[in-house]
Amino acid sequence: MEQNSIFESNILPDLKQQITGSASWAKITAIVALVGAGLSLVTSISAGDFFTAVISTIITVVLNIFLLRYATNTLNGTKQNDQGLFIEGVEALRVYFKVSAIIMIIIVILVGIILLGSIAVGMMGAMK
Repeated sequence: MEQNSIFESNILPDLKQQITGSASWAKITAIVALVGAGLSLVTSISAGDFFTAVISTIITVVLNIFLLRYATNTLNGTKQNDQGLFIEGVEALRVYFKVSAIIMIIIVILVGIILLGSIAVGMMGAMK
């Protein structure tokens, strides 16, 4: 059985246009975020906040590399009707969202711990 391109289907005629538009905006977003991370790193280091700046920049760069891979592979896949490139792009987007979710969960847990710790310290201070 011959495998056709995902975009040769008559089921969703606007699919290629929608995906191309999405990938184009993802590429712009990733590039702007990478430039912003670089500028933020320089600003934070000059202000003396080295550790936080490096951690923040590493997270931003790693996330946006996946977003840029999604955009590049998906755009190339749609232009060349290459389903393999398209799938690689979608996989990069899946990883982008997975890493983003993990980072958000970690941040929520850390904020919760800090909040509980602050409440405990406040209650101990009120008991004295």
